Amino acid sequence: MSLDKKNKGRNPAARVNDTTEEKLVQKFLEMQEPNYARSVVIPVLEAEGYHFIDFHHGNTEVGKDLIFYRDTGFEKRDLIVAVVKTDKLSKTSSDSSGLPVILVQVHQALRNEVLRWDGTKKCPDQVFVILADNPSYDVLTSSPDGFRACLAQGARFINGTEIATSLIKHRQDIAEQLLQTKLDASEFLRLNPTNLPLLHALNSNELTDIESIFTELDAAVGATTVSKALSLVPSLTVSNFYVREASWKGVFAAIRTMEELIGTILCVPRVELEKAHAKRSQKANTTSNIQRLKTLENGVTEIGSWIVDIAQEFGAKAIELNDRRVRKGRRDHATELSIDEAFDLAIEAKDACKPLEDCVSQFHRNLDVQNGVTEICLRLAQLHETLNRLAAQIHTLSNRVVADGLEHDSLSPLFELDRTIARELENTRDLQARGERLMAQAKGIVQVESIELDFDLETFALRLQGHTESLWQRFKSPRIASDRGYARNLLEDTRKYLFAIDAFSSVEELSEILVPRSRGELDDYRLGACVLGLLNSGVDVLVTGNAGAGKSTTLEMFARQRYSARAANEEVLFLPLARFGATDNADGQQTPVARLCDEVARLFRSGQRGVTSQFVREKIDGSKKLVLVMDGIDEAEGLTRWIVDLITELRIRKGQALQVIASSRFAVPELAEIGLFNLVLLPFSREQVIRFVSDFLRNEVVLASEVIAHLESNPTLFSVAQTPLMATILCVLARNGVVLPETKNALYKERFELLWGAYDAKKQLRRVKSSRGCLEDVSKKIAYYLHFRRLRSAHRSDIRKHVVTTLAKKYRQEVVEVALDELERPCNVLVRDVDDALGFGHLSYQEYLAADELYTNRQAEIVVRLPDPWWRGVLVLVAMKSDDIGTIIEDRIVNTGMVGDAKETLSAMIEVCDEGQQKALRRLFRRQEKLDSMVDLNNLDGPF
Repeated sequence: MSLDKKNKGRNPAARVNDTTEEKLVQKFLEMQEPNYARSVVIPVLEAEGYHFIDFHHGNTEVGKDLIFYRDTGFEKRDLIVAVVKTDKLSKTSSDSSGLPVILVQVHQALRNEVLRWDGTKKCPDQVFVILADNPSYDVLTSSPDGFRACLAQGARFINGTEIATSLIKHRQDIAEQLLQTKLDASEFLRLNPTNLPLLHALNSNELTDIESIFTELDAAVGATTVSKALSLVPSLTVSNFYVREASWKGVFAAIRTMEELIGTILCVPRVELEKAHAKRSQKANTTSNIQRLKTLENGVTEIGSWIVDIAQEFGAKAIELNDRRVRKGRRDHATELSIDEAFDLAIEAKDACKPLEDCVSQFHRNLDVQNGVTEICLRLAQLHETLNRLAAQIHTLSNRVVADGLEHDSLSPLFELDRTIARELENTRDLQARGERLMAQAKGIVQVESIELDFDLETFALRLQGHTESLWQRFKSPRIASDRGYARNLLEDTRKYLFAIDAFSSVEELSEILVPRSRGELDDYRLGACVLGLLNSGVDVLVTGNAGAGKSTTLEMFARQRYSARAANEEVLFLPLARFGATDNADGQQTPVARLCDEVARLFRSGQRGVTSQFVREKIDGSKKLVLVMDGIDEAEGLTRWIVDLITELRIRKGQALQVIASSRFAVPELAEIGLFNLVLLPFSREQVIRFVSDFLRNEVVLASEVIAHLESNPTLFSVAQTPLMATILCVLARNGVVLPETKNALYKERFELLWGAYDAKKQLRRVKSSRGCLEDVSKKIAYYLHFRRLRSAHRSDIRKHVVTTLAKKYRQEVVEVALDELERPCNVLVRDVDDALGFGHLSYQEYLAADELYTNRQAEIVVRLPDPWWRGVLVLVAMKSDDIGTIIEDRIVNTGMVGDAKETLSAMIEVCDEGQQKALRRLFRRQEKLDSMVDLNNLDGPF
């Protein structure tokens, strides 16, 4: 039943003078039945002297939501069952909360046997009907015979006021929680700190204070980042540009955006340029001239379509030859050499098409039609010459293959290439004749004049430089941390600056005006700012960064500070999205805000039992300012669309009174489209790593000096310790006397070695019965199980079932179960979250173990995971273990024919290889990318 129906007929304003019991009854009516039973009814029954209360709510409970007992003396107990209802009772039998329906449930409960504490079965001695409401006499007497029969057989009706009275008497703490009047984000985060599982996993109980952390800042809008924007200055070498009329609209908009930012940058105002251009273009705009120009353009377009088609055909032949070479291997050297030679000829034919492709493409932007057609004819002649030479070479190769008696099936693409080149050579001759006719047509055309732009580059440079320096100085200001208005204006001005730079850079006609600074100049413009201060600006922000960069902790500290300093009627909601429950909104009836209220109520009840969905909605609707903090968008698969819809709905409701702060490992284009500003948490600088170590080990000065000395003597380790997570692991290992490692994988390995038994060994303890190998095997299986299902934690029963099954051939069931218990305690490899589910404390730990499992036992699955961003962190760690990423790239090619959507992950994997591998891998990668570019993805029939 809806809350509106529950509260029908009751004016909310009239509740002001309600008694405490009446207010509690109203809270009961807002609660879902399972929550009412668990949070209210069970504590009341326990306080009233009932024992062994078992919760049985569900579709199959058959009138027994609760089963419990009461001692009657002389070692005797009464068996009692209860039906719990939060909906208001009605008279109708068609309603699940109708009295006739409840009476049927009571009769069922009285007749059905229940399993007792001693293993025997019997019918209940008594049935309670526990209500949240105070039903009227009219309702209770609407089925008089059934009601009296139930009472005679031992049924008892307990109304909401009776429950409220007992709750006030026996459990004042719960009553106060139910009657609370605020959504306490601070209390929620105190009970559910984002880094608590991580700290447990590190055997540390010390909370890390991140309020004073300053980190390098980068921000993204469109295709331009702050660092890129700061690197660009106007070129002082070219000031005059010609723009075709068709392109003027985009050019005009870009110039207008820049001039709104820094002032006039053209020598002649835009409006005057347009007037002069219109006057000069009258003759060109006659009907006959436009028709002749259109005919000419159609002819050029036909040539363009032909050259694109044959370029794709040559590319496809090259791909087919490359595929034959890979599949053939090195078993037949002569055949392999012939395929390689044909492959090179196919690539050369493909490349020979490029000048004509570019020429046709440029024609539609050309300032001089006659010169454009002349250039096309020249490129056609060059292509004819190249194809003539290639035709001779491929024909010679084909004859040699036949003469040598090489395997014909493997070389069939070679013969097809021979025929294709011969055919297109003839087509080129025909097109050359057509080109001559186009040249004749072009001579009679009066072309629309292009608009000449003359930039005042010195003024442009001075004004842009002044704006850049002003922005840079403002980012250095300490006011960011203390002045919300200052930070807000800074981010809004940064957004305008980035849009102006992005608009200029993305328009082809203007792209050559802005050029990069020298490297020396760029080093002077590195941005650093207090992240918490920028988040406190009131601007909608998405915080991104690599694993362990401190995203969750940063958002938590922002939420804590914002809550403690909140204004009147301001609400702050912190949502760990990885803990969101599955939605059953398949029919689309639940609005995004309704689901938000349900999830907030569920999460906040860990510390505030009285938080209901209705209460959350009232607080949201009544707030003058709402700050929504959503952590881990990348960890909540399938929620992105819901988040966008939620923000849209809340903006309609709240307008400027809404601020959204979110985090994700990756950029989220859908959020950028609705205006979220992207702040990227970059790695620590060298100085920040040293400061972090000194602060973390501030009570162990000698140890801190030793860690810093180790970093200084192993410079590559600075890049490993560039995130709060990795720097924390390094400090914890040092604190436990572990020899400090030098690589990221080694750092993770030492951390797990410590928890799998080295910690106890150093303390001369014997708490772990399982072998180190068994602990590692179980850990890896669990990590892969979770990652495969895109989870960060799961209930112990699900994990147990999986590891027992997958390790059945290696370990007995009882051995695996002991290891599973010990991984949680005393090893702390597995830690419980607030939902009592087991996980590894941080996604990076899970990724490390999943990578080990993937590399050790599941290498065949590596290629399958390449396109999926969720697996990127795992695969980068795999790359650190592997001596030959080239094999993975080739396997990808054999399986799919291209790099395709695995490009970003493969690039990240190559970057972590040693320098010796990188050069060869990049060459292989570039070659395959080139082959990819030959494929028209829109016309693929295969499984690519």
